[in-house]
Amino acid sequence: MTELVEHRQLYVGGTLSDPLGTASNEVVSPHTEQVIGRVPHANEADVDRAVAAARRAFDDGPRPRTSLDERIAVVTRIKDAIAARHEELARVITSEYGLSGSVWTADTERGVDLVRQAGTGTYSVHTFSMDMMGPSGGYENSGLCREFGPEGYGEFLEHRMIQVGTR
Repeated sequence: MTELVEHRQLYVGGTLSDPLGTASNEVVSPHTEQVIGRVPHANEADVDRAVAAARRAFDDGPRPRTSLDERIAVVTRIKDAIAARHEELARVITSEYGLSGSVWTADTERGVDLVRQAGTGTYSVHTFSMDMMGPSGGYENSGLCREFGPEGYGEFLEHRMIQVGTR
């Protein structure tokens, strides 16, 4: 069973804050039909708060007066935050959408374990190559990417391919 990822706050105006309502949205894996995550449901008042914060940031924030180097530093911090949580993000995204993906790791066995947990059609370890005849979307809610659309192999197929390259 996949570990439940649960977030209770919304990111509004540069800080995490409690939602104004109590409702939440479940993230369901179409592959297993199990709940794999839960996030707060932003109600209309939450959206209004976010829009107002964005408007304030655009009009009164430092962005128009920020140098290119300062903006690069901000984007670098975002990149680093994503990198720090890459395994969690990859698991949630591939579990919900089932797209193809790749993982590079010093521990090949760990990479293959991650692949086995992901509900994807094609997942590569230490390589990225697209086999156009293989299952590209394969699983989940990947829409028209699923086997190149309805003209593909058919909705009943659940093929998987694991590619392990050399380092």
